[in-house]
Amino acid sequence: MTEFTLGHGSIRSYKRLSYTPWHALAEFVDNSTQSYFDHRDELDRAFEIEGTTLRVAIQYDGSAETLEIADNSYGMDQPTLTRAMTVGEPPPNPTGRSRYGMGLKTSACWLGDFWTLRTTQLGEEIEYTVTVDVEKVASGESSLPLETTTVEPSTHYTIITISEMHVSFRGRRVGKTKDYLASMYREDIRGDNLELVWQGERIGWEYPPRQFLMDNDGAPRRRDLEFDVGDRTVRGWVGILEKGGRSQAGFSIFHSKRMVRGFPETWRPEEVFGQEQGSNNLINQRIVGEFHLDDFPVTHTKDDILWSDEEEVAVERAIRDEIADYLVLAEKTRVRTKSGPQVGSVRKAKETIGQDVARAQQSDSTPPTEEATAEAANEIDATTKRYLTTEADIDTTMLGRRLRAYFTGEEPPEAMFAATAIDVEEGVLVVANLRHPFLNEVVTAESLDLYLRLLLIDAATLAESAEWVDSSRWLHLRDSLMRTLAQSSMDASTDA
Repeated sequence: MTEFTLGHGSIRSYKRLSYTPWHALAEFVDNSTQSYFDHRDELDRAFEIEGTTLRVAIQYDGSAETLEIADNSYGMDQPTLTRAMTVGEPPPNPTGRSRYGMGLKTSACWLGDFWTLRTTQLGEEIEYTVTVDVEKVASGESSLPLETTTVEPSTHYTIITISEMHVSFRGRRVGKTKDYLASMYREDIRGDNLELVWQGERIGWEYPPRQFLMDNDGAPRRRDLEFDVGDRTVRGWVGILEKGGRSQAGFSIFHSKRMVRGFPETWRPEEVFGQEQGSNNLINQRIVGEFHLDDFPVTHTKDDILWSDEEEVAVERAIRDEIADYLVLAEKTRVRTKSGPQVGSVRKAKETIGQDVARAQQSDSTPPTEEATAEAANEIDATTKRYLTTEADIDTTMLGRRLRAYFTGEEPPEAMFAATAIDVEEGVLVVANLRHPFLNEVVTAESLDLYLRLLLIDAATLAESAEWVDSSRWLHLRDSLMRTLAQSSMDASTDA
């Protein structure tokens, strides 16, 4: 008989696992939150006395190259600690976020070569500290130093400190890590079950507010779903965003109320979104949703579902079939009806526009000075003159005047959203700043055409308003131009 054994040297291979920094950190947060779920009644009583809630704090010291993850969850006694330090020994409840008995060890070793774990369980009077030197363990020293000290039985925590690190948290990685952790634990954060802290700052879930497309009755186009694939259940919801954008659309997959795949790099199954990761069409800009796949196993790094055979394709097709009507609706950029805009859309516009105008007045309630007005005029004049010698994107005649429009990405975001100048010889010049925040945050891909049309209308009527004092004539002219261009757009749609 030959015995299968796992050599101590395999611990070195943990740093070659396919973790990301945020998924490695999530292993510790999973343990902390699952410990809370397993002992919720006891901890809630303790938290009420302490005036706090479950807290997981992550602190990185760049100068010392150390990382600390500290929680105030239930903590561990010696038998629990012994099991936690045993590779592949599942916890008593293997159906939650802590499943395989691997995450603590693999993630700590992936992050660094030397780490300590200090813990005490609520109601116990002993704190335990265990130290792991990866190289010593790999060389065969499997007996880990264990220190004990006496503490108050009301204390409860687990603190993991990692040094000799393989990973640093600097620059863009910091923001990305915070974004992912917020997304992963959004259910806990928005349910006030978790205070997640990075470098002393609480991480919040601040996903852009979803504004769904409304139906004719003013109800949002958002649908709860529940269906079976084989003997496994899929639960979730899907909606159609009113304003499209790839950064907001796409799906997120959850397991045990923890996101395993999703925002900021959302899941875009081909059966729903088309080619791999989707093309930049309206479905990819508008369809959004969340799916809870608790009946499916997850990978040991908990960054995806552990699909078997054609299971993923079957789930994708089931979702596609459930939302077939939504996929059709999402591709409709504009719906012309004899009855005019939808009731819900009009109601929402009344509320949001009024709020936005009030906010704008509060943020800039001081009338511009003569110097500021002159400076703005000089800026407009300088901007338009820079483009005089270049070929215009649109060169046409409106109201008997030459009108040239430039749609440019060369201007900085802080520059004016549109510079319009009127010159006796050159005609009307319009420079639209495509990098302006309004275009990035408000105007969507499908409404850009409409926005630019209105921009030209304003430019042409502005030229006339400089000569006409009668405001009613100005408004009549503007309305006439809008109707003319609208008819042109409808004629083009009919021809197509």
